[in-house]
Amino acid sequence: MVAVSRERLAAASEMLRKGATLLREPCPKCGGVQIKYRGEVSCIVCGLAKDESAATLQLEAKLPSLKEIIETKALEVAFALRDERSIERQKDLLDLLERYIELLLKLSGK
Repeated sequence: MVAVSRERLAAASEMLRKGATLLREPCPKCGGVQIKYRGEVSCIVCGLAKDESAATLQLEAKLPSLKEIIETKALEVAFALRDERSIERQKDLLDLLERYIELLLKLSGK
């Protein structure tokens, strides 16, 4: 069981008295109990607020797999480029490869 600080537990109890609701979904960061009060969702264990909660954490979790997909596609394009004879098709493949490289640079923060 996860330890909850007295301050967070007291704050959560007060919000529940004022009409907050317990949510079924656990916190995406720590698995703790989440409450919803006045449209804001927060975890009583780690304090994660909705602004930075599920959507942000899910996106961060998907970035490595997105990077892997783009890397795979870039390799596929590079292999297709190697065997392509048409100059027009080569230009299209190079444009696509350039876009993949730009995306990879953006995902890596460079």
